[in-house]
Amino acid sequence: MKMKKTLFSLMLVAASLVKSQEAVRFTPDSGSWGLGVDATNLIKNFTFVTGGGSQAVFGKYFVSQHLAYRGAVRLGFNNFSVSNRVTDRLSIQTSTVQAYPAAWPTKENSWTRNSFVLGVSGGMEKRRGTGRLQGVYGLEGNLYFSSTKETFKYGNALNASNSTPVNVEAADAMVDATYGAASNIDGASRIQGIIGDARVLSRKSGLKIGVGARAFVGAEYFFLPKMSLGGEFGWSVGYMMQTRSATIVESIGQSTVSGSTGKSVRQTTLDGAPSSYFYADNENGRMFGGATASLRLMIYF
Repeated sequence: MKMKKTLFSLMLVAASLVKSQEAVRFTPDSGSWGLGVDATNLIKNFTFVTGGGSQAVFGKYFVSQHLAYRGAVRLGFNNFSVSNRVTDRLSIQTSTVQAYPAAWPTKENSWTRNSFVLGVSGGMEKRRGTGRLQGVYGLEGNLYFSSTKETFKYGNALNASNSTPVNVEAADAMVDATYGAASNIDGASRIQGIIGDARVLSRKSGLKIGVGARAFVGAEYFFLPKMSLGGEFGWSVGYMMQTRSATIVESIGQSTVSGSTGKSVRQTTLDGAPSSYFYADNENGRMFGGATASLRLMIYF
């Protein structure tokens, strides 16, 4: 009799556990909100990478079990600065003392880079299925804005004097492990009467603007209650344009106008050409600043 009571109790506990599992809802319902991030880096590297153009915050609102409005936003600001020491060129020219093993005096060059990016998207998502694995499809629109400004400062001021000239040299070129060569030495300048090279003081990329639309289809699996991992494939059409860039350079030169004499140090603004392009391709809209993603980790509440 005791054995029968024990077995009966275990059966009741098991039935209770099964019932409680059935009562847990894995999927979102009408009125639910969702919040998520791009999980591509999580799967690829087993760690989240918060930098880069692919990272964004995604949101959803369910008006019914099978229909949701969705949106995404990425707002990014980047401030980067690097400096390096260069030889004091005027000091080398004027000094006659070779005090071994003392090093030549140096000055500092710096490169500052500020960038801004905004990517937003919004659309409608429909669903198929009621279980933990559901199909998703829909449409969304995208907007994108970005710009970059760079500033360069040089420890050696240019000097056009014939007796102690300080010209633009290769040592003024800046390089960084992340952004590579700064390309701040202009060796093929459009400046009339220039002597030697020019070097960049500031550079604005121009404002980049993009607008597009995207159709998508995919699947979402709820591995825990109200928590899912989903993947989707998109086909996009869009238009991207960039306004004129502006680069301010300084150089040494001599006017070619008749009667002008003597060399001088001057600044010149060089304008860049605008650009634009239209595209239609089966990609996930990466050019929209991370406002779309191929793999998403979502939490619903």
